[in-house]
Amino acid sequence: MAYAWHPYARPELDGEGYVVSQLTTGLFYRVSGPIVELLSQMPFEDFPQAADAWRRRTGASEADSVSVEKTWRRLCAAGLVVVAPEGVVHAAAMPP
Repeated sequence: MAYAWHPYARPELDGEGYVVSQLTTGLFYRVSGPIVELLSQMPFEDFPQAADAWRRRTGASEADSVSVEKTWRRLCAAGLVVVAPEGVVHAAAMPP
């Protein structure tokens, strides 16, 4: 299994972050800040492991780490990031 964008979430890089359209609801989300670099690494199998590698690679501060974890939980709760079954990873949305 791996964390990836939901098949009906369409993430697009827009300058400093992502604009994510959720095709099932018609809502748009702006994702910016330190998590953008981590999200660009998806899909990955384990969030804590990926976040630790990100911290070491970027030298992120404790405040940045807390912000990334909070934003990650919000993305998962909104259904924008999901755990895909093994062998099924969606990089971008499929048309509805």
